[in-house]
Amino acid sequence: MILGELEARVVEGPPSAPLIVLAHGYGSSAADLAHFADALRMPLSWLFPEAPIALDAPPGTRAWWPIDEAARDRAVAEGRERDLSNDAFPGLKRARELLDGFLDAATKCFSPRTLVLGGFSQGAILACDLALRSTRPLAGLVFLSGARVTHGEWSPLYRTRAGLPAFVSHGRHDPMLSFRVAEELAAELAVAGLPTTFVPFEGAHEVPLLPLRELRKFLTRVLAT
Repeated sequence: MILGELEARVVEGPPSAPLIVLAHGYGSSAADLAHFADALRMPLSWLFPEAPIALDAPPGTRAWWPIDEAARDRAVAEGRERDLSNDAFPGLKRARELLDGFLDAATKCFSPRTLVLGGFSQGAILACDLALRSTRPLAGLVFLSGARVTHGEWSPLYRTRAGLPAFVSHGRHDPMLSFRVAEELAAELAVAGLPTTFVPFEGAHEVPLLPLRELRKFLTRVLAT
């Protein structure tokens, strides 16, 4: 299905069911998150948008904006913490505009009772950036193994989303994006008035069973209100 300017995988639930939109990470695709719908087995409609940039390798993988892969790989190989808090990505603004247009089209098409927005890794960054920079009504924000970016810009915006339930999960041994920073972000959101569920797990850059179970509890809770 094409919504706005983005293609998406769709798992449609009952009429007017709550809608959850999850954006995939860099070097991935919508198919890599689509199993969430089967794993959680909830009466929701799910949308998994495909990022706009096709990557050369692996085949079929995509990105929301370009990154310096060589610098990333060096940092991981050397065991350096990848804290992106002070980084700005020129392509993030365009990705945000595309996802915002996608959400406009999705809400018109599905007429959901409520909307939850989230993502994994680069998709989590994008979802959080959009949530902070817009007034779009959201029932929840899902931040899976993501990163805090443009901290000087994000930080003053946290309080504008006071009351928005947030779910943050991150692997303690994630070599790609800093666990410490994810922990700090969860604490900052909570202090700013966002009811925040933080789920650390013994793992790397992934979404294993523990955060999936806790995500189901989170969604059940926020969608019941």
